[in-house]
Formats: sequence, structure tokens, C-alpha cells
Amino acid sequence: MKLLLGLILSLSIISVTACDEGGNKQELSTKYCWRYKVTVEVAVLEEMKSGSAIREACMTPFEGYNPMVVDFKESVKGEAVVVDLGERGLLFAIMDQDGSIFDIERAYEGPKLHTDEGVEYYSQLPVGKQAELPSKYWPDMVIFKNINDPKSIISVYSSEPTGPLITSLYKITDNTTEVFGENVEIKNVTLEITDDPIEWNIKNTINKFGGSSGRLDRSRFERNFKNGY
Repeated sequence: MKLLLGLILSLSIISVTACDEGGNKQELSTKYCWRYKVTVEVAVLEEMKSGSAIREACMTPFEGYNPMVVDFKESVKGEAVVVDLGERGLLFAIMDQDGSIFDIERAYEGPKLHTDEGVEYYSQLPVGKQAELPSKYWPDMVIFKNINDPKSIISVYSSEPTGPLITSLYKITDNTTEVFGENVEIKNVTLEITDDPIEWNIKNTINKFGGSSGRLDRSRFERNFKNGY
């Protein structure tokens, strides 16, 4: 139950701010942003089902106590991807606690994100450029056994590093077959650079959260589910 409640709290796309060790920052004038569409594809009885969400990530350089070191303030706006699997329910691809700011680096394999070269590179990727996100970096995916009850959350797919190093292996837990049965497979997660506007559709899928079974009011859950709404 503790794990499932933890997943509920991580359904949000959140804004993250990095600070220097002293907690002080001075923002510089340049702001680097990119907007991208995340698409999750699932094969159900050989029929492809998909869902997408558009997100915007921004990084703003700032100086701390040491003027020779530049760090970045991070922000992400958007919401979870929802894939309608018909009678099998809605699959939610949720975001991690850093707002999935690193998805762009992991998919496009350019310079390190937290560098001048990195933010310059990712903010200038051309509209329409696509890349696949490696499976070890896929977002956690969940369903709700009862869409009216947030406590009925079930983990479908999760991935986490086994250690703190960049070279650490990832532990992948794929419960797709256990949850949906045979002939259901998560095929891929792709990113595409876009200039389309961000859309907010989550409220259409969780409109009944907050009933007596859930004990979470709808507005609170929506705030935890996305950022910028």
C-alpha cells in the first residue's frame, strides 16, 4: 500500500529548482526551452494503441557564491500520458520527481544537459525531430482498477537504477502480462520536438476522483497530477 500511495504522489509533472550549496541564486538573462510530445505505444492483440502528451521544459542559468560555476533552474510543464486500452482500462505513464527533465538527453543523446553546450543543443532541436526513449528510462506506468478510486492504483511498469553512478544498471519490473494478460505489450516511448500548445486533458479521465472511496478531493489530485494547470 505504501508503494502504491508513493506512485500516486509521483503522478505529477513538477517544477524543480536547483540551488547552490548556500541556497542562493542569481538568474542570468538567457532562458533555454524546448517543447516535445511524448507518445506511448501499446500493442493489444496486435492492434496498436497510443497516447500522447505535450510538455515544455526550460532551464535558466544562475550564479551562486562561486561566479565561476553556473548551475541551472529547471522547470517542466505538462501532464501524464494516457493510453486508452479499451475494456482493459486506461494506462497512465507518469513522471518522476525531477519532472522528467532528463528525458530529452536520454532520447537524443546529445551533450550533457547541465552544460552550456547541452542547453544550447536541446533548445535548438528542429521541430519534427523524433527519438526513442530507451526502455530503462521509460516512465513508471500504472492503471487504476477502479478509475473512481485513486487508492486502487496498480503498477504496470517501473524502472530504477541499482546504484548512484551513471554506469549503474537498471532494474526493470514489467507486470504487463500479470495485469492485462497475454497479447498486451508496451512497444515504445518516443519523443518528438514540437511547437504545438500544451493541452490539459487529465481532468477528463479522473473527473470522479474524490468520492467517498478515494478520500482525495479532485482539485488536490489534479494539482498532484500535473504542473502549470
